Amino acid sequence: MKHIKTKKELEKEALLLYGGLNITVPPFNIGDKLKQIWRVDDNDNLIKDGREMVEFVGMKGNMMLLKTLNSYAAHSEDTINPEVVKQSKKAEYKPIIGDILQLHYMYADRYEVVG
Repeated sequence: MKHIKTKKELEKEALLLYGGLNITVPPFNIGDKLKQIWRVDDNDNLIKDGREMVEFVGMKGNMMLLKTLNSYAAHSEDTINPEVVKQSKKAEYKPIIGDILQLHYMYADRYEVVG
């Protein structure tokens, strides 16, 4: 029998995955290598094993500038609906590793420094 989660449990898991509670500006040092902390597997299970790798390259207002370091970050496969990623690949959209992404600093809690 499948355990049905309460609304509070679902909200707690969503905050772990999507973040939004960071209050430190800037949250990282320039040059820090970051790894996303959480991801969802193919069965929508929350896993503490994010795959996106980025480098913090600076701030633009309240937005963090993140340089993509691997294909997971370039495709944002850990945060975008898998069907969207599949359709992008089918359309032969190929993001370039090294592109700069922008993310509001409050979502810095989605990442941890790895080097």
